[in-house]
Amino acid sequence: MRATVICNPAAGQHDCHEELLQVIRYLEGQGIQIDSVEETHGPSDVTTYARRAALRGSDVVFLSGGDGSIAEAVDGLVNTETALAVLPSGTGNVFARQLNLPVPGGIHARPLLESARLLLAGQVRRVDVGRVTPRGAMTPARHFLLWCGIGFDAAVNIGLHADLERKRRLGLIATVITGFLTLRDFAGTSVRIRVDGHRMSRRIMMLVASNIQIYGVIFRLTQRAVIDDGFLDIVCFQGTTPAR
Repeated sequence: MRATVICNPAAGQHDCHEELLQVIRYLEGQGIQIDSVEETHGPSDVTTYARRAALRGSDVVFLSGGDGSIAEAVDGLVNTETALAVLPSGTGNVFARQLNLPVPGGIHARPLLESARLLLAGQVRRVDVGRVTPRGAMTPARHFLLWCGIGFDAAVNIGLHADLERKRRLGLIATVITGFLTLRDFAGTSVRIRVDGHRMSRRIMMLVASNIQIYGVIFRLTQRAVIDDGFLDIVCFQGTTPAR
């Protein structure tokens, strides 16, 4: 088996370089050929490295990063035969939690190394991927493995990315702070929704198209979402005020 390792050093709050070296030694000890080890330096680097890995014929990309890094990796790997293996080192690590992988900050001393062992013992599965095409924009389509949000969800993410240093310093607390600050002034957004043959136009607080059950680390947004059932689950919160 051939593999490419991609590391996002800006993900999460802890330096994981030493543990990642342990992961690489472990993979090589299992007979895996490491084609390349890449470290990101800015936005879209994960997408670029993942796409290169697929083009060079790597069987799998081991990605050390968070949920944002996963989204970028999916853009590079979608519609290829190269698998994605997540080594959780981000802030929320929602996808890793959905897969019951060890995450940083818990009871696991070496979450990346333990995740690598679990991944090698598992099976490769083909899963669903969502696609977002900006209407009237010059930007290309983006893909998502977890969820896509409109309204409050998107506003919080914009706020988080406006101060990445605070996110890195405070971790999940930064998300909570940004959420409260955003909710204080958020008055909803107008949308036109067409799903399963139904159409509606209204003002909503938030709409989420989810591919997994967990949302925002601790919330289980939908009990029926399955990552390989061929469907996205749509959850809509109506209204124009936080109380609503």
